[in-house]
Amino acid sequence: MGKKKFVIAIDDTGFNASQKVSKALQKEKVTYAGVIIPKPIVGELVSVLTQLGEELKKRHGVDEFHFKAIYNREKEFKNIQIDETLEILESFAELFNIFKLKVVSTTCNEYNQNLVLSKLMEPVLKNMHIKFDEKSMTMFTTCLRAKKYVTEQKRGAIDKIICDEGLRKEGTVISIGNEGLQLSFESSEKQKLLQLADFAAWMITRAKHILDKMQSKHQISDIDKYVMAIYGKMKDVYLNMKKARINYTNLESFSYDDIIENKDRRL
Repeated sequence: MGKKKFVIAIDDTGFNASQKVSKALQKEKVTYAGVIIPKPIVGELVSVLTQLGEELKKRHGVDEFHFKAIYNREKEFKNIQIDETLEILESFAELFNIFKLKVVSTTCNEYNQNLVLSKLMEPVLKNMHIKFDEKSMTMFTTCLRAKKYVTEQKRGAIDKIICDEGLRKEGTVISIGNEGLQLSFESSEKQKLLQLADFAAWMITRAKHILDKMQSKHQISDIDKYVMAIYGKMKDVYLNMKKARINYTNLESFSYDDIIENKDRRL
């Protein structure tokens, strides 16, 4: 019996760090999220995403779920109402749980810059004709983390890694190592699985926005509570992220930085 095969879908996310109150968030540069998908369910998952996209097109004239645009009511989503937005977020969170998908993530900031690892990655990325910088290093680290999880925890193998275009043009396919592993750069409009990665990455950033606002204002809106509740339903989806319980009735001393630095005893 052969090893279980997995497909990894990867996308990046970020924000204007200079606008953040949290010192930890001020140092962030980019985050990548990689969705780990068992290959046997790829067809069914794409079918579900296609159906959801068809419904989205009926309402807004576009079949791609781009979560930043949806939440910020940009472009085709300028008329979307918050109830529909939250319904979409809940539906995607349910998809992750129903299909038992997992997510690995990597954030680049001044705390985790590994000079030794950087020296090892530089020639690899240059050989792949990818510009060596913080973004490409973070992407490749996410690939390595996904591979580690699949091989060590699932006793499986990665069949293919799909990354949102940007670091390389759409349609670029690169072989990694001697195992026949391929890294493919594709468009999220055409490759439905990348819309899962967009959601997984966007949710991380949205949660950070909310937590930073809580640190500065010491309060949280009902909508932000709802979004955080949806995020909380995915606590078992994200594999390598810190988890904490937050008491919304007592935010006077809330500090995102304390959570990051392990000073918050509610962890």
